[in-house]
Amino acid sequence: MSGSQLARAERNGAAYPLLLWVAVFAALCGSFYFGYQLGVLNPVLEYTLHSLDVEMQYGSLIVSSVLVGALLGSLGAGSLADNKGPKVAIMMATVPSAVGSVVSGVSWSAGSLVLGRMLCGIGVGSASILTPRYLAEIAPKTIRGAISSLNQICICFGILFAFILGSVYEKQPEYEGWMSIDWWRWMMVFGCYISALQGIVIAFCPETPVWLIWNGLHLQATASYHMLHGAVPDDMEQDDERAEEDTRMLVATESQYRNRRSRRDSPDSSGEISWRDVLHKKYRRIVRLACVIPISQQFSGINVIILYGANVMKMIGMSDSPMRSNMILGAINALFAILSAILVDRVGRKPCLVASFTGMCVCLLTLALSVGGSEPSHPLVAFWSLVGYICFFGVGCGGIPWVYLSEILPDEIKKDLQAVATAGNWLANLFVGASFSAFVALIGIQGLYLFYACCCALSAAFCVRYMVETKQKPLHQIHRELLILE
Repeated sequence: MSGSQLARAERNGAAYPLLLWVAVFAALCGSFYFGYQLGVLNPVLEYTLHSLDVEMQYGSLIVSSVLVGALLGSLGAGSLADNKGPKVAIMMATVPSAVGSVVSGVSWSAGSLVLGRMLCGIGVGSASILTPRYLAEIAPKTIRGAISSLNQICICFGILFAFILGSVYEKQPEYEGWMSIDWWRWMMVFGCYISALQGIVIAFCPETPVWLIWNGLHLQATASYHMLHGAVPDDMEQDDERAEEDTRMLVATESQYRNRRSRRDSPDSSGEISWRDVLHKKYRRIVRLACVIPISQQFSGINVIILYGANVMKMIGMSDSPMRSNMILGAINALFAILSAILVDRVGRKPCLVASFTGMCVCLLTLALSVGGSEPSHPLVAFWSLVGYICFFGVGCGGIPWVYLSEILPDEIKKDLQAVATAGNWLANLFVGASFSAFVALIGIQGLYLFYACCCALSAAFCVRYMVETKQKPLHQIHRELLILE
């Protein structure tokens, strides 16, 4: 069966094989692990510190240690995937994820817990790069957007699951799990099972056709495509030239293929471009968008809620059931991530993101006014302001920055600039997580919300001024609109 026949079968809606969905599930285990590790300390931080005899003032250090690891993991994951392949890179990333979960669970001091959380963070940072890439490179063109959107949805459900597991402490503050071991320790160790499941399942999945073709493995790429997309060639003895032609038509655009092929085959080129090239004037608009939008996501203040939700609930006066309120916010976050996946291709990236930042700004202002001074004045208003904030975050700011980033980066600078953008996102994440206690002590919870409200307002203005809408546009048109040509 030729490439054109296979493509026609895909357009006609032929059923996809089970292996495709197994591969999607394996990749999404990384997204679930990502969310779970972000949320796992939220409901149990107080009990964890008490168990280890650590003062509450060191809570921010322990919470933010996973973000330090994530920064390190995100910096190395892209190069690892380029050299070894996204599948192999995912398998390798499950090792620090699993080891870190076990070390966190058996930790005997604050230092050992920080070490374990940093190892978990390496897995989280790797997942933030590898999962979207693997999904995009194995997904059929007709459902690529839907499959890619599952990444953010599974992150949200991982956060929610961590909240649910931690909720047992609300009714039983002295709760001990199986074998009379502290329940928070079992929660930490649970991450090991997620990583082990991912490593085992992904081992039985093929490498991505895109990576194989870009590395000159044309026969393997064609075989991988057929295994994932369900079309079986009539002649399994295709020669190398025929296999290359079939796969080129199926997994890459003409421009991507020519760029990669020319760089790879050039005797005078190592296949890489320099940072001087990336910072060239013609890429200025792209660099600005790629750096600012992911950082703006974190300076919306979302991880104040994700990392310290139970504490925040007490600060705004929801002391009767902070964990239950936390779970409600987690469920809303997951539901609106699903809504975002529906709206992004209908309404557009720019309107969703502008509405998201604007709505979060209004909700944070309302939240700041409702908490008043040292004592919350309107706890219900504060709670519903938080609900609105989570809704606006989920519908735009949660997933769209990463969808947009994958669309605006030209192939020749994608790896380097994506690494910088992701590292910037994790650095901002680290700042938000590590500065929470210091900010609250310095300017109070009301001042903290006002600060992030201002950040959201600036982000909305930036999107209005600089974003180019990418909805239903081919990539070459997006790049042509953003490039500054001489």
